[in-house]
Amino acid sequence: FGIPQAKLASGPVIATADSLSGEAQRNEADLTVSLTGIDVTGTVPRFGSLAPATVWLFATLTDGYRDMVERGMSWRAVLADGGKLNLRRLDLKTRGGGRLTISGDIELLPDGRLNGPVRIAVADPGALRRWVQPLGPQAEQVVATLTQAVNGMGQARDIDGTQMRGIDVLLDNGSLRLGFIKIADIPPLKLN
Repeated sequence: FGIPQAKLASGPVIATADSLSGEAQRNEADLTVSLTGIDVTGTVPRFGSLAPATVWLFATLTDGYRDMVERGMSWRAVLADGGKLNLRRLDLKTRGGGRLTISGDIELLPDGRLNGPVRIAVADPGALRRWVQPLGPQAEQVVATLTQAVNGMGQARDIDGTQMRGIDVLLDNGSLRLGFIKIADIPPLKLN
């Protein structure tokens, strides 16, 4: 599917895209989804707006297709009923040359927290920090801490033709950890 001028709102947070495209594939009770957003911008009240970026997402909903699509259950109800939403990859590219790639087997828990092993790779950390600046010093500090860890301990990797540095971390019930070191707390996602 393809949608020009797409808009998505979750509470007060609004994301828009010049173009949103994707595909979904059903396999029994599972659903695999791939989405690409071109020139995606985000507005977070009391913080600011993010500059346009390209975003690609690949995720799988396991044992939840019937509950969500045929029965109309909410995300929270599907996950509480045993369904699992796993983020396989998220790729973000800023116009300023920054790139963030998150891959792994990230599970969305029924209470909105994230859990699972993650590989985080970055290119041009300065551009990523500038991109999150409108969200305030806390967001900028999280990105700065993360990119310092990646630059200091990460390994060089070629990801889709781009040289990036990456590290393996763990999302532990909403806490982002590098070994026993807590990098940041990730707030729970609000689920309907």
